[in-house]
Amino acid sequence: KETGLPVFGYLPHMEEAAFESRHLGLYTAAEIDDLTARIEKLAEQMEKSVDLEKLLYVCQFEENILENRAEEKRESYVRLAVAKDEAFCFLYEETLDVLQKAGVEIVYFSPLHDNCLPENIDGLYLPGGYPELYAKGLSENEVMRNTIRTAVENGLPTVAECGGFLYLCQTLQDTEGVI
Repeated sequence: KETGLPVFGYLPHMEEAAFESRHLGLYTAAEIDDLTARIEKLAEQMEKSVDLEKLLYVCQFEENILENRAEEKRESYVRLAVAKDEAFCFLYEETLDVLQKAGVEIVYFSPLHDNCLPENIDGLYLPGGYPELYAKGLSENEVMRNTIRTAVENGLPTVAECGGFLYLCQTLQDTEGVI
């Protein structure tokens, strides 16, 4: 009430739907036992304590805007290199869908396994993940590290979040404390 923001509901603490945490607070979906059952319990609770109709209403957006942008850009795609591998595994597919609808061509690459960035890219996206769990392999892939460093220093538009940002740092400490 004090913020002036609308309240759509709440979720109480639910032990049966709790997600355990680790060093960065998250496990990937593939690592969680009974994920579907936990999500179903959360959904059941939300039906009781959240005004879903009101929430969905404020989340709507005009699809035609994105479709029109895609039509405008069809002939001149923007190619976005997106890191995706074991170390960079926190990608929001919805974000990539919106970019694609706006005319962006997504080109995946692996900082862990590849030796170079994809060709003819206009931007770089380093999403979240667990680079600290793969610090040794990322460190040993010196060619890729240097390629990315040079591209960023030369002005390649870059978005790096969470683990992606950690990867851009001068040093990275793994889970054993090794830098």
